[in-house]
Amino acid sequence: MEYRNLCFQIKISTPAITKKGIPIDYQELIKEYSKLPKNSFDYEVVEHISERAVLSYYGEWKDLGTWNTLSEEMADNIIGNGTISTDSTNCHLINELNIPAIMLGLSNTIVAASPDGILISEKAKTPEIKKFVNHLNNRPMYEEKRWGTYRVLDFQYLNKNKKVSTKFIRVLAGKT
Repeated sequence: MEYRNLCFQIKISTPAITKKGIPIDYQELIKEYSKLPKNSFDYEVVEHISERAVLSYYGEWKDLGTWNTLSEEMADNIIGNGTISTDSTNCHLINELNIPAIMLGLSNTIVAASPDGILISEKAKTPEIKKFVNHLNNRPMYEEKRWGTYRVLDFQYLNKNKKVSTKFIRVLAGKT
């Protein structure tokens, strides 16, 4: 099977990025992160670059762009803390939370639970998730950094100008 790969120099992407109003300075990008379009880099930038080369790729490739296609590649039906009842068919559970999830009597369903949210969907409907989350402007509740990880335990707005965030932070040995 033949696939196409796009190649370009990073300096060629800079005008396309700035034309979209996306900062190229790292610190500015972090400040504006929540305002960025919720599209892939390919769709937002790469497809608009005219000075690119296209190379053929002969090998195996599967786009894991939906929860359904990801579940097709899972070695086990369960990742994380949970149970799927024996009367459930073609179900998958991905649970990153510290509480158990139980699936009972379901068919063709995926449950994905993380600090950022919980998805419960018929597998065939998972590509439609974008129209439900595009309006959300939440910051990530879990992040991996060079220095370690953090998970938001609680987040509240006290008023229009003040917010409180309680985080669990894990700093790797030798990092700050």
